[in-house]
Amino acid sequence: MKRFLAITSLMAMVLPFMAQAQVSNAPIQAVALDQFAELPVQEGGRIMPMDSYARHVLLMLSGKERVKREVEGEAKPEKVPALQWISETLFTPSRTSGDKVFLINNPEVAQAIGVDAD
Repeated sequence: MKRFLAITSLMAMVLPFMAQAQVSNAPIQAVALDQFAELPVQEGGRIMPMDSYARHVLLMLSGKERVKREVEGEAKPEKVPALQWISETLFTPSRTSGDKVFLINNPEVAQAIGVDAD
C-alpha cells in the first residue's frame, strides 16, 4: 500500500510537467552538444566522455563513426557524427528512426528480415 501511495504521489507531481513538455524535431544546438560531449559515461568498467562512448557504440553497430541520413531534396546523404546521432536517438528518436545503423554482412540475413543488403 505504501508503494502504491508513493508511486501515485510521484505521478501526481510529474504529470503536470510532462503535459507541458513539447517534443521538437529541431536540431540540437551546438552549445548543448558540446556540453553533452563532455558528460562522463561508464561502460565496461571504464569511464569515458559521451563523445567517445557514442563513437564506440556506432562503431560496434555499423563499423563507422558517422551515420548517413537521407535528406529530402538532397542528392547526397547527410553524414551525421556519432555524438549528434546518439543525442538524437536518446532525446528525439523520431529523427533517427529511418537511419540505417546496423551492419549486416550476410545477404541471407538481410533478406530474411526484409531489408536491402547494402
